[in-house]
Amino acid sequence: MYRYESMRYSTCVDPELEIYRTSRAKLYLTTLFVTAETPKGVWVGYSHGSKDYWVSNTAKKRFAHPTKEEALEGYRHRKKAYVRHSENRLRRAREDLELFYEEKIKHERTALENTHRGVLES
Repeated sequence: MYRYESMRYSTCVDPELEIYRTSRAKLYLTTLFVTAETPKGVWVGYSHGSKDYWVSNTAKKRFAHPTKEEALEGYRHRKKAYVRHSENRLRRAREDLELFYEEKIKHERTALENTHRGVLES
């Protein structure tokens, strides 16, 4: 069974200033060991004694795939979903930040109105 994964590494640019940089991502193909077979799928692991993962024979979304081509296509699907979720999360964060600015404007407007009332009443 196969699974593609991308990796990035952190490197220290300047230890005194504690400046770090992340490397460009690299794609790695991992071969997983089949530890058990059942009529509906297999259990796979990175090495003997490591945590095993269930892989269905019929599911569209799998942890690992029987061919390298399917594994690469599975990687593409995972990363597209990751981008979609990240974009939605960013959109929600921007909407939440906009709430802050709307509330800040309300508070400033109220403070300004109170200042004008105090001047007019004097």
